[in-house]
Amino acid sequence: MTAIVDEAYLDFADADGVQTVADLVGSGKRVVVLRTFSKIHGMAGVRCGYGIARPEVAAEIALCG
Repeated sequence: MTAIVDEAYLDFADADGVQTVADLVGSGKRVVVLRTFSKIHGMAGVRCGYGIARPEVAAEIALCG
């Protein structure tokens, strides 16, 4: 099982303790972290972003498409 975390609005969070979970990818967890440039840079309607995942998890996702 793989967890997917969408951090599209992370740059807008100003509460103490709010942080990315991208470090879970490096620790070996089956996590995919999704980030976008569209929200913070005011690119409404543009789908421009990236994902962070372990290579084997990314390969499995690529096979599903």
